[in-house]
Amino acid sequence: MARRYIAMGVGVIAMAGIVGFGQSVFFPDAIQPDKRWSPQVIEAVEAKHKEKREQQEKEEMKKKLLDDSKSIHPSDITKELSKQHVFIYGADWCPHCKAQKALFAEAQAQFNNYVDCSGRKSGDLINEECMKKQFTALPTIENKDGKRVTGKLELAEIKQFLEFTEGTATKPPNESTASCKLPKPKKHE
Repeated sequence: MARRYIAMGVGVIAMAGIVGFGQSVFFPDAIQPDKRWSPQVIEAVEAKHKEKREQQEKEEMKKKLLDDSKSIHPSDITKELSKQHVFIYGADWCPHCKAQKALFAEAQAQFNNYVDCSGRKSGDLINEECMKKQFTALPTIENKDGKRVTGKLELAEIKQFLEFTEGTATKPPNESTASCKLPKPKKHE
């Protein structure tokens, strides 16, 4: 019985927010914490608001990157990859690697910076060269200094990585979740 009254009380607070004060718990941007709310409720509302704001920022950034990628030509990126000695490592069994490689389909003749990590000869998941590099996922983009970014990236994100490794960008692109995870390498005893 007490739970019903507590639930009703929460409903009344929510309704007061909607009707009485012209604010809504369904629209976090409009919430102004009330002094009568418990600290836990205020904290939960603020956390939800922050989460929604971060999600919107991510979506805006992704949209901007996609728009930027349309203006970048793959041959410009391939020239820069070669100039900076940056390689893209992938495997033919990884769908994200295939999609990453497909971005450069127009500039295929100039694209010499893709390393296939498939372990065809040994029957392993990845070949010896890539095992030594201890990749955690593919595709992975690595420069000559060992700086890496993992996951399928758009052309604008690859450009950002190249600018970061040159020192002209302040931060590298975010790791992409579009990747094929690799098992941890076995230690030889």
